[in-house]
Formats: sequence, C-alpha cells, structure tokens
Amino acid sequence: MPVNTPFQGGEGTGADARLSAMRDVGRRAEELIGIARDLDRIAEGIESESTRRDIRAALRRLLGVTEGIIRSARAAIPADAPR
Repeated sequence: MPVNTPFQGGEGTGADARLSAMRDVGRRAEELIGIARDLDRIAEGIESESTRRDIRAALRRLLGVTEGIIRSARAAIPADAPR
C-alpha cells in the first residue's frame, strides 16, 4: 500500500500535511508583515534621514517578499479545502 508523504498531495495524511504546512507558511508570513510595520514605526524616531530611508527601503523589500510568500501559500491551498 503506497504511503503519502507530506507535499505529495493526494488523499489522506499527505494532502492534509501539505495543506497544514501551506497555512502555517501563510500565518508566519503575515507575522513578518506585522513585524515590518512595527519596525517602520520605530524608524520614524530615528533622526538620520538617510538611515530612515535605508530602513524603509529594506522594509519594502521584506514586505514584497513576504507578500509573495503569502500569495504562493494561498495559491497552493485548493479552493475547496476546508477553512
């Protein structure tokens, strides 16, 4: 009898594990967005304009990557999957 491993998809445990992993990735990526927003608020208190600009540029890159992770995770979850 074949055994599904996580990320193979199909019926049973493998599909459930894949779905759970994709949801976990999405949750963690959303946490990263919250951290980036907190850091942006902290950057407001930095006196050096160039340092603030550098921090915000790095935060924009972080947000872009994180949003891409969320999109990928959501796309990997089948539309008919239980919520």
